Amino acid sequence: MLLGLAACYSPTPAPGKPCGDGGRCPDGLRCFDLTNTCEVPGSTPDAPPPDTRFCFGAGLVSDCVVDGPGAPKEIDGNTTLTIDTGDAASCDRVIGDPELCVLIGSSITIDGVLRAQGTRPLVLVASDTITINGLLDVASRRAQPLPGAGGNASDCVPGAPPAVHGGGGGGSFGGVGGSGDDGNPAAVGGVGAPALPAPSALHGGCRGGAGVGGVIGIGGDGGGAVYVIAGTLIQLGVVSKINASGAGGAGCQANCGGGGGGSGGMIGLDAPMIAIAAGGEAFANGGGGGEGSQSAASRAGGESTTALAQALGGSGGSGGGDGGKGALGAAPDGGNAVNTTATDAGGGGGGGGVGAITTTGLLANQGTLSPAAN
Repeated sequence: MLLGLAACYSPTPAPGKPCGDGGRCPDGLRCFDLTNTCEVPGSTPDAPPPDTRFCFGAGLVSDCVVDGPGAPKEIDGNTTLTIDTGDAASCDRVIGDPELCVLIGSSITIDGVLRAQGTRPLVLVASDTITINGLLDVASRRAQPLPGAGGNASDCVPGAPPAVHGGGGGGSFGGVGGSGDDGNPAAVGGVGAPALPAPSALHGGCRGGAGVGGVIGIGGDGGGAVYVIAGTLIQLGVVSKINASGAGGAGCQANCGGGGGGSGGMIGLDAPMIAIAAGGEAFANGGGGGEGSQSAASRAGGESTTALAQALGGSGGSGGGDGGKGALGAAPDGGNAVNTTATDAGGGGGGGGVGAITTTGLLANQGTLSPAAN
């Protein structure tokens, strides 16, 4: 949301940015925002004139720039743009702690595909409108070299690990990851961690737990995070998608447990008006758990491609336990892996829980959000 113009000097610093003794400047001095030092207003030689910062965002993320939002950005319908948010050169700005990768323009239009992977969550900022008729993709996938933008967040808490040749538990975020299968004999399946509190900052989803035994099944990456800020309107068209889903857990080989599915990540929408047309989708679903193995290679868990497409657990590859389904919609917890009765067969991994969707502003939604916005 365009908050208007903010002064470059302020009596007290911005939250989280101390300036001067005890967080306040002495009498007669003001906190100069660009250097975080106490100055006589107007005395800093390289300071821009007061009242020249443009500030955006009224929710979990905000950003202020001195020189305005810049030119419009557009990804046409024939273009797929993939960026690595861990590479600062791919970002217009890097802000915050933990760091966020910001793309900013007077308006942003995505008719094609914008895919973001890497260590930093993605933030889109426009002073006017952001229009999505294509795909904004921060999902994690087994085939990707990197997790979705900001996936596998440092806030994540691991669940209880499996033992012998049990399957890993699914990743937990907005919902609890499903339990891994015990396998046979005397194995113990992994358990998903408790769900995280309602998010107070932008971060990605949580990785599923690994299975044990043999050539182990690695847990799926948690989905990435994206926060979309517009000064006037965020509009999702009839074929639009914002995908922040988790990756499926990997299969394994030779009496071993499959990996748990990654949880969904996070989507934030922040504008005075958020309009989602019928057919438009925003989803942060969990990945499916990987299949356990009896002898041969087992199958990986599936991944969600639409708001209502549940990621299936891996199955049918090696006689081990089937992986659990990833979570979506109103059922936030990932599926528990399916038991196997085969002797010495490994257990399947649990499905990943859902992520989170937050909205700030008036939401006019005829589309589908998974999970529901909070």
